[in-house]
Amino acid sequence: MACICCSVTTAMPLLYDLTTVFSRSQNIKRAEGYNPDRLYVDQLGVILAFSAATQFPAGVDVFWGSMKDITTFKEFLDMLDPKEVVFIVDRGLFSQDLIKDFSDEGINYVVPLRKNSQPINLRWLRRQEAFICRNRAVRWARRPFVFS
Repeated sequence: MACICCSVTTAMPLLYDLTTVFSRSQNIKRAEGYNPDRLYVDQLGVILAFSAATQFPAGVDVFWGSMKDITTFKEFLDMLDPKEVVFIVDRGLFSQDLIKDFSDEGINYVVPLRKNSQPINLRWLRRQEAFICRNRAVRWARRPFVFS
């Protein structure tokens, strides 16, 4: 549909998220899809990408509401040089296939793991004490990362 993307600098951390806008307007191009209440309604998807360094928008894209999140993400990647960006995405985009694609392509990323994620190699982590969040112990670690 439409996209606005800025040029990115080497290893720029890019915060990526998408949202859905529901509408009853007759004057916009849209597609039907299911909303969070499982109702089949007219909707548009909006991608928002921000530079973590500058806090300015790095890209905006509008897409059909019926498109899957991962499809929109892959199309957004085609508009950038993904090797010049560190993608920081939410858990909604996590998939083993996406992680494999990122690794195979040499793309830098930060993605929260889902509880049912397959085990990953954690040997490089420097473990810290767990903290309690919502009555659950959360184990965490820190790995140094330097943006160029």
